Amino acid sequence: MVLGSDAETCVNPCMVNNGNCSHTCTTVVIKGINGASCSCPPRMTLGPNGKTCVATCSINNGGCSHKCVNSDNGAICSCPDGIILSPDGATCAKPCDISNGFCSHICVNGRDRAICKCPPSLALKLDGKTCTNDFENTYRCDCTVHAEVPGVREGSILYDLPTLIYGFTNVWAEDANGTFRVVDRYPKFRSGSVLHRQKRQVDVHARECLTLYRNCPQDCEAMAKLAMGDGLSTVVTVSGSSGSRTLSIGQVMCERLSAPLTNPGRRPIIFYNPGPKCGRPASTHYLYDSLCCSYLKIPGLFETYVWDKKCDGKVSVKDIIIG
Repeated sequence: MVLGSDAETCVNPCMVNNGNCSHTCTTVVIKGINGASCSCPPRMTLGPNGKTCVATCSINNGGCSHKCVNSDNGAICSCPDGIILSPDGATCAKPCDISNGFCSHICVNGRDRAICKCPPSLALKLDGKTCTNDFENTYRCDCTVHAEVPGVREGSILYDLPTLIYGFTNVWAEDANGTFRVVDRYPKFRSGSVLHRQKRQVDVHARECLTLYRNCPQDCEAMAKLAMGDGLSTVVTVSGSSGSRTLSIGQVMCERLSAPLTNPGRRPIIFYNPGPKCGRPASTHYLYDSLCCSYLKIPGLFETYVWDKKCDGKVSVKDIIIG
């Protein structure tokens, strides 16, 4: 024990000026008398006076496996390019050698960080570490083509584009054939120029919603450009209760609309829908084609609406058949 500051009371020696230790003071009993023992944090050691801690790069390289620099807080370890400091603060290793880079599946060594990747059937989440097949708990952008109505509002839906899926480092999509990585099916996705986009002020704070409003318009445009190719003349296979049919996209739109559209027709317009989590649908741009549809009835056989490519009202059964 030592005499306290009031010169009357005996107190623990570490309670007076920290026992004169520069860092950690511990009370010890020596021959029945309480005394102060000084100690130091990692990679520091006691100096000659037994009270002051000093940096230790001169002693065993401060415990560092590679570079060591003295500082007022002790030895600081660092690493050369290509390897990083382990959580122990002393050992350098390749990024993937440290807990597999904290990747859930595949780890690839980068210059100064671990790069996580996933098997083809899985996708990388926003944390950049975890692979998942949970495509439901993500943010989606529904891309569709609608008939133009006054005020650029949604008219009748004419054509479905693949639904874009965000929340992963890659953009995924979903259509009638399942879920797929967009660049696997469309290698040139996002490589084309961005077309006209309606400016829209949004007040959203969630990071995912901001991502959707930034990416949805241009990604829906890119998807339309790739999936629709030459526009309404592009040929697609449509499955129905009566089997599969090969139709032009214009014919698909007219059958879905089920209404006459005479010259000058109606312009199809692309809409992007960020879903109820983030807001209402908004338009992105018009297609260059005008849609005209004429009613065609073959007595005793069928009746339908036929894509009138020239908007001249002259259509026949051969306009439905492709090939």
